[in-house]
Amino acid sequence: MDKINNNKKINRANISSFILFFICILSIGILLFFNGFLLMRFELPLKSQCNQSPLPNYDGTNNNNNNNNNNNNNGCWMNKTYNKAVIVVIDALRYDFVARQPTSNSESNSSDSTSIYFHNRLTSIQNLIDNKPENSLFYKFVADSPTVTMQRIKGITTGSLPTFIDVGSNFGGDAIVEDSLVNQLSFFDNNNNNNNNNNNNNNNNNNNNNNNNNNNNNNNNNNKNNNNNDDNNNDNEKVRKFRNKVIFIGDDTWVGLFPNHFYAEYPYPSFNVKDIDTVDNGVLEHLLPTITKLNDEWDVAIAHLLGVDHVGHTYGPYHPEMIRKLNQMDEFLLSIINNIKNDTLFILMGDHGMTTDGNHGGASLLETEAALFMYSPGIKINSSNIIPKEILKSRISSVPFDHYNNNNYQIPRDISQIDLVSTLSLALGVPIPFGNLGSIIPELFFSSVDGNIENQWNNLFNALRINTFQIKRYIEEYSKISKEFPISKLQHFDQLLKTTEDLFSQYENGANTTINPIDIYKGYIQYHQEVIELCRNIWATFDLFSMDCGIFLILLSIISMIFFIIKLISIGGGGGTIKFPIKSIGISIGFGLILSTITNITLSKMNLSDKYSSQTITFTIPSIISIICFIYKLKSIPITSSKTSSNLTFISQLKSFYLNTLMKSISIFKIITTILPIATFILHGVSFYSNSFIEAQQGVVYFFLVSNILLLLINSFKNKIKWSLNDTLISIGTFISLFLSSPLIWNFKFSSLFVPTLNETSGDDNIFSNLLETFWVLPLIFILWRNIIFKQTSTISSISTTPLIHQILLSISLISISFYWYIIQPLISSNKYQFNWIEKSILPWIVYLSSIIGLYYTIVNNNNNNNNNNNSGTKIINNPVEKLIKRLVYICCYFYLVILLLLGVENSKSTLLMLLQAIFIAYILIPTNNNNNSNNNNNYFKFIVLSIIFGFLSINDFFTSGHEYSFNKIQFESAFIGFENHFYLRDGLLVLLNTFSSPIFFTLSLPIIVIYTRFYRLLKMKQLVILSNTKELLEIDENEIQSFFNLNDLLISFLCQLVFYCYQTLHICISVYGLRRHLMVWRVFAPKYIFESIQLLIVSFFILFLSILISYFINLNQKKNLIKIK
Repeated sequence: MDKINNNKKINRANISSFILFFICILSIGILLFFNGFLLMRFELPLKSQCNQSPLPNYDGTNNNNNNNNNNNNNGCWMNKTYNKAVIVVIDALRYDFVARQPTSNSESNSSDSTSIYFHNRLTSIQNLIDNKPENSLFYKFVADSPTVTMQRIKGITTGSLPTFIDVGSNFGGDAIVEDSLVNQLSFFDNNNNNNNNNNNNNNNNNNNNNNNNNNNNNNNNNNKNNNNNDDNNNDNEKVRKFRNKVIFIGDDTWVGLFPNHFYAEYPYPSFNVKDIDTVDNGVLEHLLPTITKLNDEWDVAIAHLLGVDHVGHTYGPYHPEMIRKLNQMDEFLLSIINNIKNDTLFILMGDHGMTTDGNHGGASLLETEAALFMYSPGIKINSSNIIPKEILKSRISSVPFDHYNNNNYQIPRDISQIDLVSTLSLALGVPIPFGNLGSIIPELFFSSVDGNIENQWNNLFNALRINTFQIKRYIEEYSKISKEFPISKLQHFDQLLKTTEDLFSQYENGANTTINPIDIYKGYIQYHQEVIELCRNIWATFDLFSMDCGIFLILLSIISMIFFIIKLISIGGGGGTIKFPIKSIGISIGFGLILSTITNITLSKMNLSDKYSSQTITFTIPSIISIICFIYKLKSIPITSSKTSSNLTFISQLKSFYLNTLMKSISIFKIITTILPIATFILHGVSFYSNSFIEAQQGVVYFFLVSNILLLLINSFKNKIKWSLNDTLISIGTFISLFLSSPLIWNFKFSSLFVPTLNETSGDDNIFSNLLETFWVLPLIFILWRNIIFKQTSTISSISTTPLIHQILLSISLISISFYWYIIQPLISSNKYQFNWIEKSILPWIVYLSSIIGLYYTIVNNNNNNNNNNNSGTKIINNPVEKLIKRLVYICCYFYLVILLLLGVENSKSTLLMLLQAIFIAYILIPTNNNNNSNNNNNYFKFIVLSIIFGFLSINDFFTSGHEYSFNKIQFESAFIGFENHFYLRDGLLVLLNTFSSPIFFTLSLPIIVIYTRFYRLLKMKQLVILSNTKELLEIDENEIQSFFNLNDLLISFLCQLVFYCYQTLHICISVYGLRRHLMVWRVFAPKYIFESIQLLIVSFFILFLSILISYFINLNQKKNLIKIK
């Protein structure tokens, strides 16, 4: 037997090379833009020193507190006010959770009405505010965006401004290296964390040596005594090491940020938002005994409770579980308040707020307005009856002066979270952290001094001047390592401070009795305001060169893909296989690296390396040259084909494409059904330049989606010779599925028949509620996969062709999901039944394991033993279309099962709609392709429209599955479906599969739909026969089988899909670039950009994954089946 002659040879395809090339260029472009856009600032490792006050002309010998003095009676820089402090952080404690609200029994979820679920629940705090106004302070504690826990902990301990890039480390960031309140409270001067670690290691080594010597020279009893002595020595050394004995209890994030900082610590795991009580119970167990029974064993106690935040994430704030949790917090707070002494300061705060659906992370008022309450039983901290109203006017407050009056003890106003750092530092007698930019809270220092008004002003000015010069010192030190601060601005700050200092000197010396101390206060505060405003602007400085290069590479990638698509369409489906010019691309990359090296050396000699990053140039120049080389080589890329069209130049091919493909297809109908979908695709990208359109994207996408599918149905109706009842039912089913996923139904939630409603029940009722709403979903999914998809993608349309293993794995997975959804999860949520980790995890593990086994079997199974010879001298071969499409169907099925599990019962109807919509689109496209000749280039326009429709479907179903382009909508609980422990790589993978489930599913579905509709005739042929005497294919055009094996159709579809997502990413990059100073940049545009970029990378990965598998399967079929008898 010989292989088919070269002129009839079916060429082996390798589409993955092209896909990989474009993805690499896109990834570099995204990386460069990401590097230039997400803001960073230098973190100075400098620490404030107790004997180095920032005040001018400070004499360190006058300070009674030095490194060898463990009794901080006087405090650093100024006398301390409090000997002890209890700091309680209740995660997501929103301002209105604490503030007294008008009495109401409303169960509405409106943010304007009083809710029975969370309002007026913390009565212990409200009673203190009302009954002891001079001993309590209550503020809106305004957080910077992003409102995620680790960023907020950094803000309230360092006093520094956040940079957006830190949000990525919210779930496992490194220890804080810059100075912090915790560091100052814990350690003496020059005793940083590294020194502590070294000292601990040295002590351990010494102790080990001593123990070894004792073992050699003494008996066991002596060993025990020596060990006890060593332990005592260790305890003494530990006491000498710490300035204050800081005890921490609660969220283990603190331990990760401040390792080896605490005298004692009781951390509890924090990542599992389904766990409502573990962290809180740990705090309740340890905090009260710490501050009562161990009075000499603590100076500062810090507790961080997570229950309120986890209730919000799990149930939302409008749920009975929130009532239980806040009542528990109220009892806990009352027990703490009743047991603190007169010299103790009690601080209650929230790190951020909570939206109406229980999430956070953005910049809305509900997310940024947390609560701050301060209470001191023995020291007055609120003299608002005599304090000037100008002092009470905070730098970010919008409260008019007229609202401040002498009769109102509690004036509702807001302070920034970073203001707490300097306030607590001076109040507790430790240096202000070196990088602090916050201002002191004036009431504490004005009110805490007994005596006349002059003494109160002096104490306030002392604290304010220390705060001011500490900020000045930080700006000066930062300017030494960075040239970001303009010299003119620094000179202006010096002049402003000098003017204020002159006023203070005159006031202090009594040289000018007409000076109003309020003017001095305003001068210092103006200095603070202008410095922090400059820092906010400076640290919002972008690397424009890197951003430019990133945008340019993404644009070039799109242009090159479009030219390549035109090239593929111009040669036709049976025109041959284009070979990737790997040698030319390799040479161009090498030449680009040489050129980039020369460019970097030149820029370095010209002192321009700071402006033009060498890393950016190294990535950009080779990428640009390789793209240009690829576009240039399009005119001479070898095409394995006997057709004369391959000898045409690229310009001639473009001309042929224009005359033979575009001009011949121009008609009103073609314009409507082809050009309009492309127009919607273009308009959708343009809409990213408006924050209003981004926030209303779901409605915009839904309009475009329905319009495109309507045009697709019209096109199908026109090309259909006879419109059947099945066609009508398919059309109706398509629009019903779209209607059920419309914003009107999904957002307004008319009925629980369509959308899960807020479940305010708990316990066993949850089982029946979920079962009633979604009992029909999983059986319908099983029917769709087994009886429709598996069956219709077979040559003889029979389920008998589906291997039994796939039917079994599908059944086992769906049964496991049903038991997990309707039994295990409700019982876990009810807290009535205690499951061990195996019982909670076994069912999800079955789903994961079934999917892994199914994927492995699909990929490695190469059973092709069904070839037969007949008496006429022909060779009957297996149907390669069926083999390929079935493999793709099984792969899609197993990913779909994992996605179904991760999205959960709440989004099960959305997951079902994804599957239904893909099936309906496939049926709609069958008549438009079944009767067309394979050489008709107009077929490719339908694949372009299909890519656009699938792109819009993925976005629409992204919203209907409970997601939004906001960090507070990320469903992090999916990381713990089947797992108890926190492992970053696995958790990240599961969260990504959950968040981008719809783009992943429709990307996996795309090649199935293309093959099913494009090669429907090939799929439904029971046998493919090759005759030895005529060298022709019976019943089918040779070009059609060639089109299947050269994969040009799939390559065009994949590239169109990439162009759709690249185009979106390009526009959001350009909008972010142009609107980088926009008010909504961090609230709207930046999250949208990050989601779009990650989405593009994930879609690119799955397209590359599919292209590799498809090339492998096709080439495998050619080796085993395409053999011809002489």
